[in-house]
Order: sequence, then C-alpha cells, then structure tokens
Amino acid sequence: MPRPGRPHITTGIHESRTLALYNSGRALLSVYDYEAFSVADVAKGAGCSVGAFYVRFADKDTFLRFVIAESFTSAVLHLQNELNSGDINPVGPSARTRLAVSLLIDQFADATFAGLVRADVKLALSDATARSLFAGYRDSTTELISEWIVEGRSRQVAQVRTALRIIFGALTDAAIAGGGTQALGTGDFRAAFIHLLEGAISGDLNSGRKSGAKTEGKKPDQKRSKNPQRVSALEKPARKETLKSPPKSSPPKASSPPPSGRTRKV
Repeated sequence: MPRPGRPHITTGIHESRTLALYNSGRALLSVYDYEAFSVADVAKGAGCSVGAFYVRFADKDTFLRFVIAESFTSAVLHLQNELNSGDINPVGPSARTRLAVSLLIDQFADATFAGLVRADVKLALSDATARSLFAGYRDSTTELISEWIVEGRSRQVAQVRTALRIIFGALTDAAIAGGGTQALGTGDFRAAFIHLLEGAISGDLNSGRKSGAKTEGKKPDQKRSKNPQRVSALEKPARKETLKSPPKSSPPKASSPPPSGRTRKV
C-alpha cells in the first residue's frame, strides 16, 4: 500500500538510485516470483534505504510495472537493432525467418526476461495496466518482425502476424512454466516455429490447409438424369439380361381335320 505523507520525486531510468532499484528488481525476478521478495529486498539489492524506494515508487506493484515496462521497451529496441545490424544481412524470407526465431527464443530463454513475463502475466490478472504492457511488447515485436521478414513485398503479412501470435503463445507458456525455458534450447521449438512461419510466408495457412491441397473424403456429386424414365446404370444389366432370355414358347396349334362326308376326287 502507498505510504501517505511521504514526498515523491519524479525520476527516470537514468537517475542513479532509480537505475539501481531497477537492476535490483530485475535480478530478483530472474530467480523468484515477485510475491517471494519484499520492498526491503529490492532496496537492499540496490544499496539504498527503503525510504529511498518509497520516494520514487508509491508501492511494490507500481515499481514492478515500471521495471516491466522499461524492460519490454528495451527488449523491442534490442530486437530492432539486431534485425537492422549491418553485420547481419540474411538474404530471403527463409534466412530472415531463422534469424528472427533465434532472436525471439534467446529473449524468452533468458532467465531475467522470463521472470519479467511471469510477473506481468500474474499482475495482469487483476491489473489492466500490467496487461497492456505485455500486449504492447508483443504487438510491437510482431509488427517489427513481420515487416522485416517479408520486406514489404509479400501478400502474406497478415498470415505471418498470425503465426507470430501463435509463437508468442508458446513462448509465454514456456516462460510461465519456469523450467520450460530450458526446453527452448533443445531445437524442437526452433524447428516448429520456423516451419510455422515459412508456411505463413508461402500461404500454406490459408483456410487452414496447404494451398492447392485437395479435399479428402469427398466424392464429386453424380449428375442426376433429367429424364425420370431413363434407366439407371445399375438397372441396365438386369434389363439386358431380361431381353436376352428366350421368349416362352406357345403350344402348337392343332391342324383342323378335313370336313366330314366329303371325298376328294382324284
């Protein structure tokens, strides 16, 4: 809870004690969930008094939002610098996809960044401001990477954005799981993310199946005869057999006897 009557000063990240508190908070979040440490722990790690903390931040949640917001902003800038570095010049969407995936995995596999994500997700359950922090980071990163991968020439930008949202979901789940960040280095996540993004670039995510794929399990509709009297294909063999069978023979007619009482002259 905020401490009433205590004066507050407005400082930025570059002010020495504010920066020390910021670094102390990040270090603690890399090891513990935010519920596990106190304001006194943050102040001790920064080498300052609890009073110095409270003249800068109203309470612990305000401090955490500050640390998370600054860290996410720094993460986006770092990613942007890496993508636009003159030392790295991947040619083609496939090479760019691999680099972007590697940079994202490196961010979330970092213990400090994973701790920041966990803290923000928990705060967001009851704090709309905290909820917007991660959403802003995710949206900015998604826009940055999607435009960089396709270089503004592809019609599949929307699908790339969708694929990145899915990837962010998996990365966030790994961060929340704590030890799940270790799995990010196994290569399974990397291969799956690359496959998903390459499918988005090629348009294979369209309508939930690969482009040009045929629908299985469906047969073309058979055309019905317009003439109701027309014999169907199944009925024709039976009809033919009927026609081939010999007609029933009728009994022979008896010859009529010559008229009685008359003789034929020779």
